[in-house]
Amino acid sequence: MLKWFSAALLAASPAFSDGISEWETVFEQGAWRLDVNIWDDGSLSCETRAISDEGVLFSVESWPDGTFSITLYNEVWRFPEQAVDETFVVRIDGSDPWDISAEKYSSSVTSYLDRTEPATQRFLTAFYSGTSMVIESVRGTAIASYVLSGSGPTMDEHSKCEDRIGTASAAVEVDPGAKLAKETF
Repeated sequence: MLKWFSAALLAASPAFSDGISEWETVFEQGAWRLDVNIWDDGSLSCETRAISDEGVLFSVESWPDGTFSITLYNEVWRFPEQAVDETFVVRIDGSDPWDISAEKYSSSVTSYLDRTEPATQRFLTAFYSGTSMVIESVRGTAIASYVLSGSGPTMDEHSKCEDRIGTASAAVEVDPGAKLAKETF
């Protein structure tokens, strides 16, 4: 079931027009896991993810070109196929909320973030070290909640993955049938 969620989310991602051809889970702790995704065009991405009790996937994904996104996905959501602006609210450990501008389409809500922005850095610091995260609509409707136990170590591995996907992307370009080995990551 988790791989289906990942495949559906990745196929819906606007960052790449091709779909995912395969992925490998390279780290797991608590409810969080890190996947290395290989796209049909040979590009790679690192994805840290967890699924809430409400069935909502929360995904932090990055690519070698520096693209960095947060996505919420639920297979029962039915948004328009064309992206529509949306804002969702994130609260970590009861802190002041972060309003995150995003686009909703199909079954997902995606925000592309600039990691050099101070607000993004504060959010990531809280995400790494927090204990709980709640996602709400701007109207205050609860969307999902997550236990963050394991998110910090998983994001540490995510950072290492980011450092390695450039080299691994080059290897996949040379041999499009290449498989990712856990030893690579």
